[in-house]
Amino acid sequence: MHDSYYHNPMNEKLLNSIIGIFEELKLGPLTAETLSRILIGVGVVLLSFLLWLISVKIVLRFVEIIVKRTKVTWDDDLVNQGVFRRIARTVPAITIWVMAPWFLTGLPKLLNLTRIFAVLGIISAVTLTSLSFLRFINAVYERREDSARRPIKGLIQAFQVLFIAAALMLAFSIITAKPVSGLFAGLGAVSAVIMLIFKDPLMGLVSGFQISSNDMVRIGDWIEVPSQGADGDVVDISLLNVTVQNWDRTWVTFPIQSLTTGGFKNWRGMSESGGRRIKRSLSIDLSSIRFLNEDEIEELKSISLLKGYLENRTREIQEDNKKTGADRGASPLNGRALTNIGVLRTYAKAYVSSHPKVNAGMTLMVRQLQSGPEGLPLELYLFSADKVWANYEDIQSDIFDHLFAALPEFGLRAFQNPAGSDLQGISSALIDKEKK
Repeated sequence: MHDSYYHNPMNEKLLNSIIGIFEELKLGPLTAETLSRILIGVGVVLLSFLLWLISVKIVLRFVEIIVKRTKVTWDDDLVNQGVFRRIARTVPAITIWVMAPWFLTGLPKLLNLTRIFAVLGIISAVTLTSLSFLRFINAVYERREDSARRPIKGLIQAFQVLFIAAALMLAFSIITAKPVSGLFAGLGAVSAVIMLIFKDPLMGLVSGFQISSNDMVRIGDWIEVPSQGADGDVVDISLLNVTVQNWDRTWVTFPIQSLTTGGFKNWRGMSESGGRRIKRSLSIDLSSIRFLNEDEIEELKSISLLKGYLENRTREIQEDNKKTGADRGASPLNGRALTNIGVLRTYAKAYVSSHPKVNAGMTLMVRQLQSGPEGLPLELYLFSADKVWANYEDIQSDIFDHLFAALPEFGLRAFQNPAGSDLQGISSALIDKEKK
């Protein structure tokens, strides 16, 4: 630094005038100089504190009053995120940086040290202001309707990390009196260590960019991540973590890269569609499946949902059997006939199609699956119009309550494995038979 900086005539004149006052009080030259420097230093510190106090107590409050009276909301975020308060913190450091030569003139080493601390204070205040301003940008962005679709919190945090890293490098450069370019050259030797230290932030940044660009997850989405024990709504997406509130009201926070490396299920498609899928089966006892006779068909015609179907189907079967000459009296296997399981399948489809809480405009079918040791599965595949979980469960239960209760009307039984009471009844019957 230029020699005039350390030996400014104006600063020396101020110092010498105060030294002269102390010498008039019969103090020695060294004592007079020391007390003069301390007096001016204390004055500078008090002045910096006074300017900071004015900035915070007067200027900042005046700004807050103006902000509250405006109709826009973004200026409220500037205050709430502490941007102006962080700016006020630069005032003491700038004051000391400017006025340090007043009491340290002629002492270059001490002046340099003081100026270094002042510059570090300015860097710290500016960095904090930058971080607050980035949070302000995120707060303004989150007010937009599409903010949940493209959250930028992870990107904002990435910039905050870059700002902090830049501030640390600049501070290190000032302390060591080495150019920043030289520090960059030295980073190559420790790049492996840096990559290890910042592995999670870098992976989080890449994962966050992938998730955001592909619109994989939004705030408010219902996701399932079994490996992390997460099953609920996404409430926060940051640079490193995703926070999910489970349905039991617990909170789960896990690394964001788990979504791209481990896989997850997103229920957004269901939420945005016209319904929520119901896919469940009735297991029918195979021994209860049989042909229907004419009396049973006539009795089932009293069911309004089946009357038209049975009349048309009966007429069609009679005409077909007449053409083929099938003798139904000789054997029930001759020709075509209605079965109780077939009529139940038709009834189940008609019932759910007419249900007021089922979306009939989406896929709806009732089908038989492969029979097995647990009977014949009759599967219902449909979508409820109400997607709220509790309501969805009620709709699903109501449908199957009705169908289970309707089985005896068709001469069918639901399959179930023998319980203890069933086996006990069989044993008792065998014992009674032996006694007779």
